[in-house]
Amino acid sequence: MIKGKKNRKAFVEEISGLQNIVSNFSSSDQHYTNVMNRLVDYSQSNEKEKVRLLLRVLSAFPQVKRGVKRQDYRSFLLDFETQVSKLGLTDDFLNEELTEKEQKIIILYRDENILKKSRIIEFLNSDIVEPSQHSSLGKSKMITDLLQRLKTSYDPSSDTLLGTDLGIGLEEFQEDLLAVEEEKRILLFRIVNALRGGFIKNELASFICQEIINSGIIEDKLNKEELSDESKIIEKITVAEKAGDFQRSREIAERKKNRSPEPRYDSIFWAIAMSVFAVGLWYFINSL
Repeated sequence: MIKGKKNRKAFVEEISGLQNIVSNFSSSDQHYTNVMNRLVDYSQSNEKEKVRLLLRVLSAFPQVKRGVKRQDYRSFLLDFETQVSKLGLTDDFLNEELTEKEQKIIILYRDENILKKSRIIEFLNSDIVEPSQHSSLGKSKMITDLLQRLKTSYDPSSDTLLGTDLGIGLEEFQEDLLAVEEEKRILLFRIVNALRGGFIKNELASFICQEIINSGIIEDKLNKEELSDESKIIEKITVAEKAGDFQRSREIAERKKNRSPEPRYDSIFWAIAMSVFAVGLWYFINSL
């Protein structure tokens, strides 16, 4: 198995590179075949423990292009598992509990990629690997990015998401919510309500909260459920940062509004220069 920090880091980079390749599986039939062949070649030439870890990462953190359904991605992975079984890797082996060292590799993968691949919403989940200080900061940043994309896409006149290039569409947001564990949806609900009327306008806050409820959470849980220590930390970091940003923006706007216009020294210079030129021209004309 992989020994040494340097080798673990190299393996994580390997997995991340393969994940980027896998994200193209849906581009065409040829891409599907090419990606599958690449994964099978990798499986044939590497230790079976590496293949198991690769499958765990691909399953837990699906990197899919916009518009691609997770169900299609899962079907692709099932196809890959079928190919792997032909190499002698049984279901029992693939589903075996990971060792402590293998867990550390997945933690390293998450910590290395949580900010680089922040659109993989499954990074918010904590059911695969234990949380860490680094991951809490990364998850806070992910939630902030998600809220910004929602702000970019929300159309109050139609009360829906328009799905701009830098934003997120309604169907995509709904699928993301279903991919996130219940506690993190409750966390998002509470963060949105804490930022309501400030960083997030009331109409958008109501829209997001309703979509979270529609994702299948019992409403009583949204305000009564006790959050984990990790979620409490993420909530405090996110609310403090975005509420602070909003307050600073308001203060800057107020200062600009109340500030007297500053003199334009370049304009004063040219006014004096033109006056001197005019006086000089007058004396020149009268001396003729």
